[in-house]
Amino acid sequence: MSSTKERELKERKAASQRRYYQRNKTREQAKARIRANNKRSQTKLLAGRREDIQSTPPSSPLCLASEALEHSPPNLLTLSPNPADGSPSPSCFPDAPPSPSIFDSPQQSTRSVSPSSTETFNISLVLPATRSISSTSRSVSPSSTQTFSPPSSLEAAEASILGVPDEMMIWWPTWSARRRLSGLRRWILDVEWKEGAFDTWNTRLMSEWAGHRYKSPRDVKEWSDGYMQKVSIGRLILQYLGRVMDGQLQGGSGACELTLQEECRDLSLQIHQLSTPVSSAVAGLEVGLKWMQL
Repeated sequence: MSSTKERELKERKAASQRRYYQRNKTREQAKARIRANNKRSQTKLLAGRREDIQSTPPSSPLCLASEALEHSPPNLLTLSPNPADGSPSPSCFPDAPPSPSIFDSPQQSTRSVSPSSTETFNISLVLPATRSISSTSRSVSPSSTQTFSPPSSLEAAEASILGVPDEMMIWWPTWSARRRLSGLRRWILDVEWKEGAFDTWNTRLMSEWAGHRYKSPRDVKEWSDGYMQKVSIGRLILQYLGRVMDGQLQGGSGACELTLQEECRDLSLQIHQLSTPVSSAVAGLEVGLKWMQL
């Protein structure tokens, strides 16, 4: 009797799963492609790094810099821009526009936060390790001309590192402005659940620095990489918030002007409320990391 009930229960579950898959076939297939691309990209990245390490000659600038940093004080923390000749620095993220800093003018801050800016800039932490973390990638940033297509393997790998939700990578171009804001609000809640509230990032950085400043260079590098990744996540969230209003308004083209104005005011207020703690946290972490080099 019990075996019959268990078999019927399994059959009902299997039928329910089949119905769910048929209703969400396109979305599930897109998610499966993203997961497969992530695995392939991570495997290629690991293989490429091994080849780079093995092929690096002892007299290369990378090895010389590593040897010089081994003899540096444990609490050395230096910020350096990209080389002037345009050669890429060892980094797991491509270049992207910097987030606003308290030292920037209002015009510069507005231009640097905009995802459509054509300027690139890379701030790297030069620490004893040979790898550095730079800004968020343009490829995972939202674009007003983004087409309805699954992300490439490189975009999917970068999005996986930064924690971009799969549904945002797939369905962002088709979402309305209000739906985009709802997805961003959920993403921000997920980040705060994992990393803590944004308004606590700066105080935590300063409190942890007191215990890490005298540790080994490798420990300092690993610790600072975690905060640089938080900066990258915050920048990417701000870029997505800057593209919310590119989505279609719920009123549509047939709505009256007053209705559209009210919706624009409401969405703008929500965007401001979400972006304020994120931008403050990102700017505070950047200033704190710059201060630590002194």
